[in-house]
Amino acid sequence: MIPLSLLRRISFLAHTSLVAVACMLYLTGMVVAHAITHGWDDSERGNINAVDLSHGRRLAYFNISPQIFVALPIIGFAFASHVQVPTVYEEMRKPTGRRMMFVAWLALITCAVVYLTVGIFGYITFGLSVDGNVFNNFVDEDNPYVGVAKLGLAITLMFSSPLFVHPMRENIVHLHYLVTTPREALAVTKPPLVEAMAWPIHASITIGLLGTTAFLGVLIPNVEVVLSFAGAVIVSILVYILPAAFYLGLRPATDPVWRKHAATALGLWGCVMLVVGTAVVITENV
Repeated sequence: MIPLSLLRRISFLAHTSLVAVACMLYLTGMVVAHAITHGWDDSERGNINAVDLSHGRRLAYFNISPQIFVALPIIGFAFASHVQVPTVYEEMRKPTGRRMMFVAWLALITCAVVYLTVGIFGYITFGLSVDGNVFNNFVDEDNPYVGVAKLGLAITLMFSSPLFVHPMRENIVHLHYLVTTPREALAVTKPPLVEAMAWPIHASITIGLLGTTAFLGVLIPNVEVVLSFAGAVIVSILVYILPAAFYLGLRPATDPVWRKHAATALGLWGCVMLVVGTAVVITENV
């Protein structure tokens, strides 16, 4: 993972990203196949809100609880690819808004299909006992397909992490530039290119980011806690609050009033998710 993270351009990760996508498609197929062969057995039914699954598992159609404020941040975090957009746009062969929107929609639709498929079939298979990481429910270590799927998950995580390291490293460099450059010089100078950064600084920032990530991974082994907390804080600010604030501060006077109201509602929803989601995640895990 370190060699991939040290690459200076995100476009160099194209081939490893394709491998990660292939692994995710295999994981999805394995979950679907396992659900078909070991999943829903509706020969016995419970009440109107639940059905009995084979081997004593139960499936609830409606499960309204505070856990929804744990799930919503995770869902938001799953689609929060905002940090990669500027870098991907800069490195496109012919960067245009239309091409960027096509790439974004294609990526989001692909992710939505994979997420929904794994979520639905994983829930059908394990019911209310499904774990935040569905692969923790697969205990059949002798099943080679499950073993390959877990290996594929590890490969996916290994090849996906550099995609986050690159924009974080670039943001650190630009933030240092903004803090250390005099205000009068900001208008006539440009931020330094990350590709031109001295190798010792480049490697130090990269290893520092990876080391911090590894430390937090060991300290908090439950991925559900990490994703829900990151979603409640980061996604609420990055996806809801900041876009609404930027629009309200920069909107032309000729824009329709309903857009102002929509942006206000979006920002308020982000504040609710930030406060309530963070509180629920902390309460559930402390």
